[in-house]
Amino acid sequence: MPRPVVIVLASQKGGVGKTALSAHLAVAAEATGNGPVVLYDTDPQQSLAEWWQDREAETPQLAKGGVTEAYGFDLSPIAARYPEFVRLAEEARAERAEMGRLRRRATAQSQGAQG
Repeated sequence: MPRPVVIVLASQKGGVGKTALSAHLAVAAEATGNGPVVLYDTDPQQSLAEWWQDREAETPQLAKGGVTEAYGFDLSPIAARYPEFVRLAEEARAERAEMGRLRRRATAQSQGAQG
């Protein structure tokens, strides 16, 4: 019996084609006899799940629920804090933008004092 293969498509950047590529790879694997394929949609938008529900074919399969364990670690405490992580990331982006603005202002003042 062949070993299972796990392929993860992940990126923090949105709109790079993770969902579309996942779906196409799964359908191609099934069509070429390299299945069975099981998809997990861990994206909060659930785009892959919506795509799967609109399909008439029963394969590839879509697993219900999400990934709750990885390498023996329970991920549910991290998943429960998702809104906090989103807020912290937004605060970090705002702080980085403010630091850039202050750096540009300091550089402009320094150049004005030298000239």
